[in-house]
Amino acid sequence: MKRPESDESVEDAAAKWLVRRDAGLAPAEEVEFERWQGADPRRKAAFAEMAAAFGALGRPRARGGADRVLGDVQRWQERRQRRGRTLLAASLGAATLLVFALLPALRTRLESEPAPATIVLWQPERRTLADGSIVELNLGAEIHVEFSAATRTVRLLRGEAHFKVTKDPTRPFVVESGRVSVRAVGTAFLVRLESEAIDVLVTEGRVTLARSGGLGPVGDGEIVEPMAPVFLDAGSRLALPRAGKVSATLEIQTLPAAVIDAALAWRGPRFEFSGTPLVDAVASFSRHSSVRITLGDPSIHHLRLSGVYLAGNPDGFVRLLESTHGLRAEKTGARDYVLHRAP
Repeated sequence: MKRPESDESVEDAAAKWLVRRDAGLAPAEEVEFERWQGADPRRKAAFAEMAAAFGALGRPRARGGADRVLGDVQRWQERRQRRGRTLLAASLGAATLLVFALLPALRTRLESEPAPATIVLWQPERRTLADGSIVELNLGAEIHVEFSAATRTVRLLRGEAHFKVTKDPTRPFVVESGRVSVRAVGTAFLVRLESEAIDVLVTEGRVTLARSGGLGPVGDGEIVEPMAPVFLDAGSRLALPRAGKVSATLEIQTLPAAVIDAALAWRGPRFEFSGTPLVDAVASFSRHSSVRITLGDPSIHHLRLSGVYLAGNPDGFVRLLESTHGLRAEKTGARDYVLHRAP
């Protein structure tokens, strides 16, 4: 007799389907997806919750709670990663995965009650360093820059940052966190600081990842064993423990382009809606992309939407509305959608 799926297995499968669907499913995959959902009510419920979370990183910052919420979900993600759930994190990217634990508190929703309507277009902080290198900081990230005539050092104190390094063979560019260092000359890479690991994803060129010995940054005086440098090429990802022993066989992952795009999605501009009528929300997406979204049913014009959405992903926005808010999208052209209430 076949054992029933665990709740975690259902969640993981739903998350992977979410990534695949957001990238676009072929007709055969659509059939496979519907068959998967229909086989177990828990699957459909899990997918709906994750789809609801996909568009939102929490309640809008205008309401004052986003920083606290992001801290909560960061701690949740780290607990899951300590249980070995790093593959799911790599598949979805931190910004997407983080919101799953706090449903329904983080669920985007259409509201019928009146509320102050706001639309904010914002994007992560972008800094140009003295050498011309560019650093993009995800929400909550913090760095300290130490440049000298011989070296370029950036200390990642918290959070996640993407670095695009200006080439200078005479001055290596090093990102440090605790006793872990990422060394590059001219390349681009993502570094995410977690409680027990440094997660590095190379998007261009090559970096050298190393760890020096001494007392560890986590635990009660835990000893950090030194590690010989390893090379990571473009498209590769490695989560390196900040302390303790390093496995004799490092698990370097080679990621497909779609997964890398998902991991970097936080770098794009986002719409922050707060009590925003749906008619205004879809107009914002239409103004900032080549996709045109119109409302074919007057009764849905003033439904209110709250949440944070990637401005460069209007197709995902439409699919989110279909999956979670009782709407149906009719595709009338290559880049045109008409929204109706679902029958």
